[in-house]
Amino acid sequence: MTWSALTTRSAYSLLEGASLPADLFAEAAACGVDAVGIVDRDAVYGLPQAHKAAKETGVRLVCGATLT
Repeated sequence: MTWSALTTRSAYSLLEGASLPADLFAEAAACGVDAVGIVDRDAVYGLPQAHKAAKETGVRLVCGATLT
C-alpha cells in the first residue's frame, strides 16, 4: 500500500509550518512515505530545498502552493 502526504507546509510558510524541507523528507523516508507535496502559503520558497531533499532520500516531490 502506498501513502503520500500531499498538503505539507514547510518552515517557509510563515506561522503555519515548522520543519525545513530536508527534515520533512528525511522523516518521510524513515516512515516509508512514497511522496510529499510541499504547498507553502503564497510562495514556493521551500521547493529548491525540497527538490534537493527528494533526490537525496528517494521520496517523490509534488510541487505546489496555497494561494490566499
